[in-house]
Amino acid sequence: MITYLFALLAASASAAPGGFDVYADNGRLHRIEGEAGKEVALNYRRSDDGGKTWTPPVRVDGGRPAYRFGAGDARVAAEGSSVYALWARPGKGPYNSGPLAVSRSTDGGRSWQDAASPSDGTPFGRRFPALAISAGVLHAVWLDRESNSKVLAARSTDGARTWSSPVMLDPDACECCWNAALAAAR
Repeated sequence: MITYLFALLAASASAAPGGFDVYADNGRLHRIEGEAGKEVALNYRRSDDGGKTWTPPVRVDGGRPAYRFGAGDARVAAEGSSVYALWARPGKGPYNSGPLAVSRSTDGGRSWQDAASPSDGTPFGRRFPALAISAGVLHAVWLDRESNSKVLAARSTDGARTWSSPVMLDPDACECCWNAALAAAR
């Protein structure tokens, strides 16, 4: 089923994106996509029919481009009409990675606003973020290269207006591996 879904999503793109992430919420598919390359714009699309048709792209990054885009470089999560995007911005870390950025939509992805970042604003190496939501609690996980390749996590209970202080999940992680997050239903 998952392989079919990703093949379906890749085939449905009107222009071949550099990468994308998909999140399923009660039969609705949410997708964030960007062109290949450095400092790229991120766009959101939604499908209410299992990926057969998609809404036109809507820019989510608010002029804060991703440091690069490919598989694993930006994430989307949704619950009801709330949709969130998380990505790493350009900075002074490995491969020019920098601080994390977040945008949120409260109208099902039609419009987007900047939101608070789960990491501090220093320009050093946040990479491979992951994002999940359950019962209104948003969870972010990322590789923090500034702190010697640690995996950190934070959560927001107020729609990404504020985040908890990051906690360390792994003190010595591989510095090139993607993270994944799954929020269990309560």
